[in-house]
Amino acid sequence: FNSPLGACESCRGFGRTIGIDYGLVIPDDTRSLRGGAVKPWQTKSYEECQEDLERFAKLRGVPLDTPWRELPAEARRWVIEGEGPWTKKVWYGVQRFFAWLETRAYKMHVRVLLSRYRAYTPCSACDGARLKSEALLWRIGSGELAGQALGASPRFRPRGVEWSPETLAALAGLSIHDLMLLPVERSHEFFRKLTLPRPLDEATALLLTEIRTRLAYLVDVGLGYLTLDRQSRTLSGGEVQRINLTTALGTSLVNTLFVLDEPSIGLHPRDMRRVIGVMKRLRDAGNSLVVVEHDPQIMLEADRILDLGPGAGERGGEIVFFGTPAEIRASSGSLTGQYLAGRRMVAPRTGPALDHARTAGAPAAEAAGGGVVAVARSNRWLELKGAAEHNLKNIDVRIPLKRLVCVTGVSGSGKSTLVEDVLYPALLKYRGRPTEAPGRFAGLSGAELIDDVVMVDQSPIGRTTRSNPASYVGAFDAIRALFAAEPAAQERRYSAGTFSFNSGNGRCPACSGNGFEHVEMQFLSDVYLRCPDCRGRRYRDEVLEIRREGADGRRCSIADVLELTVTEARAFFADAPEVAVRLAPLADVGLEYVKLGQPVPTLSGGEAQRLKLAGHLAEAGTVLSSTTHRGKLFLFDEPTTGLHFEDVAKLLRAFRKLLSAGHSLLVIEHNLDVIRAADWIIDLGPEGGDRGGEILCAGTPQEIRAEARSYTGQALLAYERSLGAGAPGGAPSAGHEDPRAAAPPALVAEPEAARYRGGNGRDAHAVIIHKAREHNLKNIDVEIPRDRFTVITGVSGSGKSTLAFDILFNEGQRRYLESLNAYARQFVQPAARPDVDAIFGIPPTVAIEQRTSRGGRKSTVATLTEIYHFLRLLYVKLGTQYCPDCDIAIQPQSPASIAARLLREYRGRRITLLAPLVVARKGYYTDLARWAAKKGYRTLRVDGESLPTSPWPRLSRFREHTIELPVADIEVRARSEAALHDGLARALDFGKGLLHVLASQGGRVTVFSTKRACPSCGRSF
Repeated sequence: FNSPLGACESCRGFGRTIGIDYGLVIPDDTRSLRGGAVKPWQTKSYEECQEDLERFAKLRGVPLDTPWRELPAEARRWVIEGEGPWTKKVWYGVQRFFAWLETRAYKMHVRVLLSRYRAYTPCSACDGARLKSEALLWRIGSGELAGQALGASPRFRPRGVEWSPETLAALAGLSIHDLMLLPVERSHEFFRKLTLPRPLDEATALLLTEIRTRLAYLVDVGLGYLTLDRQSRTLSGGEVQRINLTTALGTSLVNTLFVLDEPSIGLHPRDMRRVIGVMKRLRDAGNSLVVVEHDPQIMLEADRILDLGPGAGERGGEIVFFGTPAEIRASSGSLTGQYLAGRRMVAPRTGPALDHARTAGAPAAEAAGGGVVAVARSNRWLELKGAAEHNLKNIDVRIPLKRLVCVTGVSGSGKSTLVEDVLYPALLKYRGRPTEAPGRFAGLSGAELIDDVVMVDQSPIGRTTRSNPASYVGAFDAIRALFAAEPAAQERRYSAGTFSFNSGNGRCPACSGNGFEHVEMQFLSDVYLRCPDCRGRRYRDEVLEIRREGADGRRCSIADVLELTVTEARAFFADAPEVAVRLAPLADVGLEYVKLGQPVPTLSGGEAQRLKLAGHLAEAGTVLSSTTHRGKLFLFDEPTTGLHFEDVAKLLRAFRKLLSAGHSLLVIEHNLDVIRAADWIIDLGPEGGDRGGEILCAGTPQEIRAEARSYTGQALLAYERSLGAGAPGGAPSAGHEDPRAAAPPALVAEPEAARYRGGNGRDAHAVIIHKAREHNLKNIDVEIPRDRFTVITGVSGSGKSTLAFDILFNEGQRRYLESLNAYARQFVQPAARPDVDAIFGIPPTVAIEQRTSRGGRKSTVATLTEIYHFLRLLYVKLGTQYCPDCDIAIQPQSPASIAARLLREYRGRRITLLAPLVVARKGYYTDLARWAAKKGYRTLRVDGESLPTSPWPRLSRFREHTIELPVADIEVRARSEAALHDGLARALDFGKGLLHVLASQGGRVTVFSTKRACPSCGRSF
């Protein structure tokens, strides 16, 4: 579907088309037609349409004051579809209104308006298959095999065919879209059993092997529940990483360093053994793995653990421990080791007595459970009935309010579908807020018991370096207002905008408030250099002269405040409650060490998650002391992503503060520490994909542990036992090992593989080539030792280049390129597989060949060695341009940077701003003097002397004159900044981008220019 030959012509291979979502057009179904049910017509631009609606509705007899949800279906259809085109003086309907807007989509504001009401709908031409009907007529496999793979699922019926349901069911095999809709696990089983007509040619056998191998790898790492048609942008970070891990596994490379970032994200403890097995197989093949990880199961399986700390931010960055898992558990100086050994716990250990107390609502439960709250039968509940979206099996879900509720289950069991695709949009719809159509469900009750719903998901927090923690929680606006209220700032007429580094004239003009300069280096990596004008402080020196005295006695400028940590800032602004109340959520979520001005993209994943939580706390106006009547419902999607044990403990404390403020929490989570600290658990399963979507059990952690079918319960039980034994791992014990987590089939199918690898990949210190037949090679076996200097020699044409380049280099490069994604591979076409039975122990390769073609006429030693490219870059970035006539440097500046330089270099001195009108030209210039007099200027500076404009003296006609207009005479001080900017603007205007500055002391003239032109002769470049 990426090719125009096979892609559906209607949707161009996307499988869906863009239309209008009438749920967004009429977001609040409690409103009447007169009350503004049709949202786009409630603006001045389209109020005429609202008037037309009311006028035609009266004629039609459609009630105008009845809520939209209570209107008859016929009346609602009339409002949407209308009666005919507006040219016939009848009601045209909402549908034709948007069709008319589409004809005006060439206007930007119309495109923006349409974007607010867009929706994706399955393509009516291909029914979402993305392909033309001709491509869907091809089938593979037998009818029996197709029936086993499909199960109860129907076969896909292409558009335009005349097959009856019986004919379709009797067809042999599956179409390509049938396979795309199957879970990977069933697709793997289909291809495993698939037999094709013999004999298979080499290309067909290769295709079948590649498909089986890749599907097997996906099943290996617990992704068997995914369908091949699943959009990659909807995958979680952990799922994407595990897919890439299987790709790397299939390359069979050695001597390669693999760097992984939390492969456990989104993975249930049951499936953790599979990922650990894959990583160990990569290691055993002779590779090195560096894994950033917080999961104890993976940490305890590592060969070595590098623990950084001891704190976060400026208090971190040191090596606390480096050794084996057994050694770190014995280490008293490592916080990680204390948690791994069970000497510290995220939450206190639970037990049957405690769970019974929680269920009974005993007062002691809160103290013993670290803040857990009982769920009594009289509790208020939010109920979602008949949820049937994707793989959900028409389930009824009851969620206790004002409690910490965890939604658990193996990957693909339906957790995100339930919370993000059904519950969240259903609650938004209930509250009349714009949203996509909720997934299928029968009913929702208890929504009136909450004030609002807030989703905190895993989406990126932001990429601009201008965003910082202070601005994210809204504290920076209040800080800027405090600085603008300082007496010195008011004397200079500074506003809050002056103290913004995003806009205004207070920021450094050289770097535009970034604090650094971004230098593009073309074929090299771009570099960021500290701004030489503001020295990285983002503001002009005059703005930094405004200082505020804090409650702790320190006097700080706005730049100093941005360098304070949250803890320091809370002490500094203790006397400013409008700032303190905004900074409190940052401390509540454990970010007290972060600087207020730290760019958001530099935060770690865990810090960014907690900053997002703090932002929601601040936005909701939620602090420890606040309470609300009904509270909000907060929905979290794996908030422990990227969090250490200690950070999880802080997160749980923040959760409890939310609960104590009267809010409700619903959390999708795999972290066993969070799950065991929950007040209520809803466990979905039993498996992923179409074998999931059921509620296995719902209740307290103790009740979940007692459920035999629940993998979450088994993991909780094993975790509690390991805590008692002092070794948290979260994996089922030997007696509860998941049989499907056993080691998957070997990577190399050849029976002789072990003999040629010497058993373990790490023991084979050679590149082994078995039965090479490429070109003239005669079925040879070769072992080339690694880490040694080996020479291949022989007469010309004996096969040296075939062995070295066509086999060794091409295969090493091909295997490495296969570890890259398809987009990257398209730029470097991998070589074909060499004619050889097997190659073992080959690392990524680099070829240094003799010249195979002569260089062109322009090729030199400089271009061949690439020195010339670096020289070009050096001159364009660091070279200074000079005027060939005047020998003067060409240096353009902005008006703001000129003003900043004058304030810096001429402070306390009197200067005259001169606009050059004539430079080295002959003439009397009587008309110029008359023009200056009309403008109110009494003098002109001619050849360095001041002459009156009236009466104008007669100049020497045949002598070259330089005439300047004295625009302003200013004493450079901070309080005269406004006058300086005004004078600069007029001088640059009269001088057409050129400005001469005459200092009163010494009489020296300095030239400034806003254009890349010679300030002396005016020659442009």
